[in-house]
Amino acid sequence: MVGFPHFDLQRWLRITLRTLHIITFGILLGGVWFHLPATALLHPAIASALTGGLLALSHAGSTPLWFVELRGAITLSKVLLLLAALLWPRLRLPLLLLVTVAASISSHMPGRYRYYSIWHRRRTH
Repeated sequence: MVGFPHFDLQRWLRITLRTLHIITFGILLGGVWFHLPATALLHPAIASALTGGLLALSHAGSTPLWFVELRGAITLSKVLLLLAALLWPRLRLPLLLLVTVAASISSHMPGRYRYYSIWHRRRTH
């Protein structure tokens, strides 16, 4: 068989996007930690938003249930926290750290929680 089956290709795309997202968000968080000017953080912020958005779309495109499962709800919460960080620059560092904690917890929690639907009040997968 030539090439990767669809699932494998999708999985590798997500791994690549997640890796790039972690790198770019790490650069952004480090820049905020070390008080770099906003202009120096523009490219990492755009790259982080782009990779995170594409990653979320790849999951949401697989199943619309993603939006009501804890994994999607936490991702949407992280977006709201990031928007708050833009609106309140003095809270930027604690908000970015909170996003990092939420990301770490949500990406490592067991499937019974990740796939738990807030809407259906049960695991969906």
